[in-house]
Amino acid sequence: MIPAYNEAGRIHASLERLTAWLQAPGRTPAGPAEILVIDDGSADATAALVIEAARALPPGAPSLRLLQNGVNRGKGYSIKHGVLMATGTYVLLSDADFSTPIEQLPVLLEARDRHLQHRQQSLWLQACDDIGADAGLQRLLHRRLRHR
Repeated sequence: MIPAYNEAGRIHASLERLTAWLQAPGRTPAGPAEILVIDDGSADATAALVIEAARALPPGAPSLRLLQNGVNRGKGYSIKHGVLMATGTYVLLSDADFSTPIEQLPVLLEARDRHLQHRQQSLWLQACDDIGADAGLQRLLHRRLRHR
């Protein structure tokens, strides 16, 4: 999701970079990717460039949608609008200048996976406590979960 206000000078190059990265093998682990640009009432050609880029995408490329706020409502409104309209499981926010490079997405996903694995282990161990499992069973479960 990219909130955009008067980004005509960089939006085309940003969308090319993003679609190229997403089309590389193994880059969308959570399913099909959707690129959502939220135009916040730009006075330049931002919206027209996004529409042009969407039409030029080859088959099999991530989908590219443009949402328009109509008038400038601010970045916070644009983010809320985008999150509410996004169709994916996960929503990643980036500015058009990619101040956080899209190439860092795998690092973020690895951190998410580690957190989810830790959370799952904690839930299993809590369940063992709840049912009164002995210490040996708890250690066995902990070792098995840790080495998944």
